[in-house]
Amino acid sequence: MAEVTYRFAREDDCALILRFIRELADYEKMVDQVIATEDLLRE
Repeated sequence: MAEVTYRFAREDDCALILRFIRELADYEKMVDQVIATEDLLRE
């Protein structure tokens, strides 16, 4: 069984997090409503 580790997101995670946001929005047919950017996530 694989071990799961949790940690707070770091600044270098922003690109991956934004990808997750966009992929979920695409799945939900809401990609046109995504206003997130890597800069906004860093803030």
